[in-house]
Amino acid sequence: ITILTFSLHYIGMSIGIALVFLLIYIVYAVAIARIRAEIGPPAHDAEMIGPEMLLLNGFGARAIGQRNIALFSRTYWMSRAYRSHPVGHQLEGFKIAQTLGASNRRFLIAIIVAVVVGTIAGFWVFLDSMYRHGALNVYHNIASESFRRMEVWLESPLAGNDQMLKDVGLGAVITVFLMVLHQRFVGFPFHPVGYAVSCGWVLSLAWFSIFCAWLIKWCILRTGGIRLYRKAVPFFVGLVLGQHVVGGL
Repeated sequence: ITILTFSLHYIGMSIGIALVFLLIYIVYAVAIARIRAEIGPPAHDAEMIGPEMLLLNGFGARAIGQRNIALFSRTYWMSRAYRSHPVGHQLEGFKIAQTLGASNRRFLIAIIVAVVVGTIAGFWVFLDSMYRHGALNVYHNIASESFRRMEVWLESPLAGNDQMLKDVGLGAVITVFLMVLHQRFVGFPFHPVGYAVSCGWVLSLAWFSIFCAWLIKWCILRTGGIRLYRKAVPFFVGLVLGQHVVGGL
């Protein structure tokens, strides 16, 4: 975090804002890791709730300063949404390594190599696509979204939004309350992760598929118990794998 803080400071962001920004981002990453490890939802996009939103609503645009606001557009790639955050994929990779009895140390080295190679390849593919087809054609409106947002913040500076912070606090209290109930009462039907991810864009499209999967699982367990459930699992894993293979091809 020290290297990242001074990297942001090097491009012009104040030390204090850079440090708070990264600390909030790390809290988000830890929360995503816990969500992925505990229940593995199909998405945890959490759009438009980046650290800059908490900073601006907590302190106001004038206190943050124009330079820091302008530089928030340079961190937009990492704070816009979290459905592709690498921490979930890394956790699943370590779980696969653990199941196979592979060395965690060697697997960590493989992840680091993949990050380096993937970053270089990603930059090349991204820039090549931009120049060949145009940014708006490849990336739609997201290419200019961060700068339109910056323009609004600079021309019409936001004041601190106490109501937004109260809403965040209320959401945290409800999540903790659901977590306590879920841990203390076996079979409690409402999971805190469901509350946290249900407002995401992807879940608004996938909720019926999730409901159907739950209903089928419930019927299998009610009629055949855990033995039938274990026999049925490979079939449904095959459905998931088939969708990904076809989509990938």
